[in-house]
Amino acid sequence: MGLKSNKKKSPGSNKKVVRRKRRTKAEMAAAASKEFLELKYRFKNNDEKWMTLVLSETTLLLESYKIIEKDLQEIFGDDVKYFLPIYIEKTNNNVVGFQLFEGYVFVKQSEISRVEVFTKKTEHLDKVLYRGSNPYFVTNRDINKFKTKLKLELVKRLPRKGSRVLVNDGTFKNQEGIVLSVNKREKTAIVEFHKRTRVVSAKLSVVSFEVKRKDE
Repeated sequence: MGLKSNKKKSPGSNKKVVRRKRRTKAEMAAAASKEFLELKYRFKNNDEKWMTLVLSETTLLLESYKIIEKDLQEIFGDDVKYFLPIYIEKTNNNVVGFQLFEGYVFVKQSEISRVEVFTKKTEHLDKVLYRGSNPYFVTNRDINKFKTKLKLELVKRLPRKGSRVLVNDGTFKNQEGIVLSVNKREKTAIVEFHKRTRVVSAKLSVVSFEVKRKDE
């Protein structure tokens, strides 16, 4: 009489290995925007409300943020409180950064700055966002959540030593280099570039480049 084998199969032996498809920047921005529109937090009082303004279709927040800030001050007053979902970093004469999602900026609501105040449309600010017949507001909790996501996104951009990177802004734009070291506190990296006749290294902000995958 034969004995039955009690040998167990290794966990996941029959599972297919599925590689996660890397999303493009446009897909990530669309996903972030969709997540924003699905927020459903309740308000305790009007002091928590942030009015959502929609940017015009041709406006890029990273390129026009200074003009948008000026427009907000002209429309709502110099003491207006607003939040732009972007991270900006100035390096010499160059400005680099990234945005959490496209198309929206936020203005703190108060008894004085009602929705009806927004009657002046500018080249960059298009309209107040509505859900049905009511303006679409977010809360203090939402704004803090957006700020945290910006910080996390910055940390995610930290490369490893030896990583290949492609520079998107600045003197070395469109050039590939190798990361020699990383400063986590400053969010910078020393990147080495191989020229035809010499090797050049430079200190770059992590928002000025993207890490290349091994198969690229």
